[in-house]
Amino acid sequence: MANGQSMGVALTSCTVPAVSKLTFELPADQIEMGVGVYGEPWRSRVSHTSASEIAAELVDTIATDLDCIEARQVAV
Repeated sequence: MANGQSMGVALTSCTVPAVSKLTFELPADQIEMGVGVYGEPWRSRVSHTSASEIAAELVDTIATDLDCIEARQVAV
């Protein structure tokens, strides 16, 4: 798919086996928006919210980054 992009969300940090420690600290009341594929923190931290609000934020962010317009198709 041309112009593909993804974005992850973390409820907790991950532990990379080669390092054997958390890759970042994340308070229990926050989530990491846009966590990288290797567990690195990325875009922002926000308070816990509903799954629909998280999904809307992810889609809006990706659409903005790709400069999407309403006529384009988006796969989720």
